[in-house]
Amino acid sequence: IEEYLGRYYSDELQTTYTFVKERGKILAKHPFNADEVFTPIAKDTFITENGILGRIEFERDSKGTIIACYISGQNAYNIRFEKTPF
Repeated sequence: IEEYLGRYYSDELQTTYTFVKERGKILAKHPFNADEVFTPIAKDTFITENGILGRIEFERDSKGTIIACYISGQNAYNIRFEKTPF
C-alpha cells in the first residue's frame, strides 16, 4: 500500500489529490470532495464506490516506481495526475 501513497497533481485540472492510508486501506483526500476509499481490482488498478474518482490506474517507470496515476470518473476519462513529493 505504501508505494501508492502521496500527492498527485493534475496540470489539466489544476488540482491535487492526496492518497493516504487509514485502517489498512487507501483513501483519496481532496479539499472539496468527500474522502474516497480504494478497492483493488487488478495490479495497480483500483475503483471507488463514489463516481467522483471511479477508477484509478497507476503508472510506473522502467524501475517500477509509481510516477503517476490516471483517474476516470464523473465527467472525466484518463486524467493524468503526476506524483509529487509530500
